[in-house]
Amino acid sequence: MSTTATVMLENLFGTSSNDIVNFTIASSHYISLVDESSEEGVAPVLEPGYHRGEKVAEGGMSNIYLGHQRTLNRRVAIKENKSSKSSLNAVLLHESLITARLEHPNIMPIYDIFQENDQYQVVLKWLEGFTLAEKLEEWREYEMEIDYSIPILLKVCDALTYAHEQGILHRDIKPDNIMIGDHGAIYLLDWGIALDMNDPEGSPNMVVGTLTYMAPEMISDQPLQSVNPRTDVFLLGATLHEIITGTKRHDAPSSSAVLNEVMACEPKEYDPEYQMLGDICNKACHKDPEQRYASVRHFAHALQGALDVWKQRFLLDQGLAMLEELQAIDKGEFVPATNAHIFQLYMQTRSAFGGYMLLDSSSVIANNGLQEAGMIMLRYCISEKEVTSAKWMLESISDVPDELRRAVEKLERDVLAQSEEDRIMKSLSDVTQRMSAEVSELHVELDRIKGKQVYFVAGLLLALGMLTWIALSV
Repeated sequence: MSTTATVMLENLFGTSSNDIVNFTIASSHYISLVDESSEEGVAPVLEPGYHRGEKVAEGGMSNIYLGHQRTLNRRVAIKENKSSKSSLNAVLLHESLITARLEHPNIMPIYDIFQENDQYQVVLKWLEGFTLAEKLEEWREYEMEIDYSIPILLKVCDALTYAHEQGILHRDIKPDNIMIGDHGAIYLLDWGIALDMNDPEGSPNMVVGTLTYMAPEMISDQPLQSVNPRTDVFLLGATLHEIITGTKRHDAPSSSAVLNEVMACEPKEYDPEYQMLGDICNKACHKDPEQRYASVRHFAHALQGALDVWKQRFLLDQGLAMLEELQAIDKGEFVPATNAHIFQLYMQTRSAFGGYMLLDSSSVIANNGLQEAGMIMLRYCISEKEVTSAKWMLESISDVPDELRRAVEKLERDVLAQSEEDRIMKSLSDVTQRMSAEVSELHVELDRIKGKQVYFVAGLLLALGMLTWIALSV
């Protein structure tokens, strides 16, 4: 260890060099900062400040530049307003102070803020990646928008839950403000219009936000007094709507029409495949804030449940695939080898749809599939005259058409009639068999009697012959 480094360590730890051991890493660190050629051991002067490079992104009011922090020799992002107006500087300062309070893994950290040429410049973590809006277009091509986007939205919910606990509303949640880093980091960006509920007077009392996502209360006469945590819930629902449909929640052709949609705030209709997620959207985006989820945490809980159901959709796919095979049998396009084969196929179809409905009992696809499979099996049982199975099917499915019920009743009557006919025929057969047996026994007895008569006549003839021989001999 160099003399200079030893002196520095002695001064730092307040102990003699004899007590300093195993400081190889620490000493090498200090040596790198010391000018060895200087007898005084003076550390080099670090150049303060930041270097601003090229513009990499542009927003409505500000630009983002690639920056370099000289002291730590690292890349940073520098955010600067497009204008040096004091009102815009106030907004940027407001955003910086709020963001600095929110230390959360899913909220972009702020490093510094400084003033240069009458403008505030905010130094943020440099992040390479894409917004959720950009990735949605890519994921939709592979039908993976739900699988990839919902876990990201749940991370945003974590950030918002934390922010609400600190008394902060975001008020501008949308896919463009959700960043996905190259290494999987998720950040909720742009807290420029966030509202500090602990100090609402510190924010301007005016309408702010993105119109195509807005909740009705955000465009009221007193937006600061009207908004609350359920406003952010609405914005989460609007973001979920875009994930599901690829369109904005308020998607009219003109600004005035969009404004009317915001005020009307009608529920939307969704494809049956997305009905569970659609129900969450409509509840989150209810016109009456009291009818929405009570908090972001409640919204996230419902969303996680829907995601769990979505992950089990292979059950639905399996049920639909087997239903197609049942439909082919029903149309005569395929003949099962045995009755047991179609019954097993039906039970597997029922198990798949039923298993999915344990997770989502309101699934229209699963309910309809289960009903149709039951009808196919019922018709098959009737055609094969399987009255016991047909009666069981009647009990296991609902809304059976009257003609099928009558067909089962007729089948039961026919089977009973056939059973009675079979019983009579069996009785006749039994009587016939008994009579045949008795006749056989009679023939045997007659044959036995006939045999005895033959022996008697033969004996009599023998006796007569002997008497005749005796008489002739005398």
